[in-house]
Amino acid sequence: MRLPLSKLLKVMRSGLRTNRAKYIVIDVQALPMRIDNLPNVVEYAIRTKNPVGVQLYSRFGTELKTLSFGGCGKYSSTDAAQQAFLSRGGPERDILGLDPDGDGFACRWDPRPFRAAVQN
Repeated sequence: MRLPLSKLLKVMRSGLRTNRAKYIVIDVQALPMRIDNLPNVVEYAIRTKNPVGVQLYSRFGTELKTLSFGGCGKYSSTDAAQQAFLSRGGPERDILGLDPDGDGFACRWDPRPFRAAVQN
C-alpha cells in the first residue's frame, strides 16, 4: 500500500518531533585524568610534526629485536604498539624493534588523524 505524499510527510514530521523530544544535549567537560602512567599517543601525535616514513632516528638490529620481542603482531592495535614503544624509550630508542624506519611511529601508527582533529 502506497501512502499519498501529504500523508507520508505528516507521518515523517510526527516522527521528527518525537525524535527531537528525545535529544539530550551534553555540555562539554574536561577530559578525565589518566589513572595509568602510560604515554599519551594523542599528545605525542600533536607534539610531533614529522611526516610518517621520514627517518629521524637511526635504527639497527630491528629484525633480531622483532624476532625476540614478537613485533607488531603481539599488540591489539597500532595505538597499543605506539604506547608500548613510547613507554620503552621511543622514539629515541627502539628496544622492541617496532619502528624499523626510524620515523618515531611504531607499527604503522599514524599521527595524522589526531593532528587533523586539532586543526578542525
